[in-house]
Amino acid sequence: MSLLKRIQAVLLSALLLACLPAEALALSIQSVPRPSVTVMVYFDGSDLEENDGSATADINEILYADLSDDMNVILCTGGAREWQNSVVNPNTNEYYRVRNGQLEFLKDAGLKDMTKPSTLAEFVGFCADNFPAQRNILIMWDHGGGALYGFGVDDRFPGVRMMSVSDLGDALDGTGVHFDFVGFDACLMATAETAVSLAGCADYLIASEELEPGTGWYYTSWLSRLSADPAMDTETLGRYIIDEFMKRSLENDPHDTLTLSMIDLDRFQDVTLPSLWAFAADADSLIDDGSFAAISRARSGARSFGEDEYDQIDLLDFAARVGTDSAAALIESLTDAIVYSRATRNMEGSSGMAIYFPFKQTGELNGMLKNYNRLGWDESYLSLIASFASLQAAGQLSGQAEDANDSSGYDWYDAEFVDEQSAYLIANQLDDEGLLVNFKNDEYYALTLNQEAWNLVVDIQIQVYLDDGEGYIELGSDDVFQFDEDGDLKVDFDNTWVSLNGQTVAYYAEDYVTDGDYYCYTGRVPIEFNGRYAYLVVSWDSEHEGGFVRGVRFPSGGGAASRRLIRLRDGDSFRPLCEYFDYNGEHVDTYYFGDGITVDGEIAVTYEDVGYDEMAFCYMLSDIYDNHYWTEFVYVS
Repeated sequence: MSLLKRIQAVLLSALLLACLPAEALALSIQSVPRPSVTVMVYFDGSDLEENDGSATADINEILYADLSDDMNVILCTGGAREWQNSVVNPNTNEYYRVRNGQLEFLKDAGLKDMTKPSTLAEFVGFCADNFPAQRNILIMWDHGGGALYGFGVDDRFPGVRMMSVSDLGDALDGTGVHFDFVGFDACLMATAETAVSLAGCADYLIASEELEPGTGWYYTSWLSRLSADPAMDTETLGRYIIDEFMKRSLENDPHDTLTLSMIDLDRFQDVTLPSLWAFAADADSLIDDGSFAAISRARSGARSFGEDEYDQIDLLDFAARVGTDSAAALIESLTDAIVYSRATRNMEGSSGMAIYFPFKQTGELNGMLKNYNRLGWDESYLSLIASFASLQAAGQLSGQAEDANDSSGYDWYDAEFVDEQSAYLIANQLDDEGLLVNFKNDEYYALTLNQEAWNLVVDIQIQVYLDDGEGYIELGSDDVFQFDEDGDLKVDFDNTWVSLNGQTVAYYAEDYVTDGDYYCYTGRVPIEFNGRYAYLVVSWDSEHEGGFVRGVRFPSGGGAASRRLIRLRDGDSFRPLCEYFDYNGEHVDTYYFGDGITVDGEIAVTYEDVGYDEMAFCYMLSDIYDNHYWTEFVYVS
């Protein structure tokens, strides 16, 4: 309900009450009924239920809630080939009502793909017809894939794409049901795109910008509280849900990376969107006027989500880094629309709303533009991302980086615009032949570039290799670097690397956060875990001595973000892996690296001397076009 409609309703109620005699007024106040509430939970179980019983765990939390007679909680189950309970049938979709702490079977809805909009619409329609209420709430439970991919995976229909954000909004609009809020117990769904899709059918959106832990929301407390006070203000309820999510998740894993926010969709639609379009138009003009580097640095520096696989960044953080007047107006309107947001300290830069902005996965831009057209997205933003991606692609083509991609054949590539920017492209390129190091002051090697060249660099990482006499074992990359007093990059390595229980492993830095005295560094160690390729997530932060293992993460697949972080237990074992290259730099294969490790208490995460006789290292520089350049190798023996 819009703010204007709310004000009108309050004024009308006050006017009617003022016209009643005192006796009637007292009677009317005493006889006001408790609002009826229907909570719909769309449980698309997928591998989260098959492997861990995560959906069953949350259903049990719902069953423990204290529900009154005027509150109905209706579940739709499906999406998993196996359920970790004796009630739900995996071979069909089923509807249940929660009654007296039990699941009351309502309907066999047939075997239907949970990622199809029609399946969702049918469930919502069933709830509206059979359990009509003054207040409706919808929870979408499963994997999320953000603006780029959407929601849900149905393991019974392999190879089917996720439900796009635009499809989801169309499905709900078609039911005619208006929701107090739509919540996503799923990863990456707190986006501007989700907000636009749902603005016509809900007052609020509650969702996470980042990956969610497998435990997800905590249902018992907020359902009980709403049942006890069904007239509770939606914003108060949303704050409680978010606080409980943070509390319970951190009790389960004190080191977790968490975000959850509540967005007023009326404010977003009415005020934030016009500000977003004005900001996009200004940013597009900056690119036209030769300031691509400024926009690229803002884009690459903004808080990103989903391990760079989704091209999703925090909208407020991005706007703040662009720094225009229209960015300030966008920040003000967005801050007003995000009524409540919480994030752990290791997620600095998370404000509560993300947006798609191509950088790492530009091959997906064609499909995203189709989604934007269905959402009625303003041309100002479409022009901005197409211009940015076109110039980025041209910068990769005209650059000399070895791993540059050719994107000129995509529909979004604007050859005419690129031609207009040819002088800019020529003047703003790194020269890989200039990345030669020199032995400086008889102390260390250094890379010297002029300031114009350094202005093109957006990221620096050291890369380390072991020479076994036949080729190179890649030890990985780390985001540790230092400049000397002359502004030269010190190409130096102290011969220590990440070790687990004293054993050197391959390690790749992923994220770092500094905030005053607080810091947090996170990276991954490739391993084989239970016969599958996986990552061991390790972190260092200012609140704990040394490093620590957070858990095991399997790579995302098919657009579905990996929601589960498996905590290691005593007796678990894994084998570290490494990538192997020949002397020409060609990748040979992935191999086991060192001995297997069996968990027995805490795994010690330290930096230890590598101990190899022959080593080589270099620094990788990433530029404003996301080209990667390598300094010459420094050999250590």
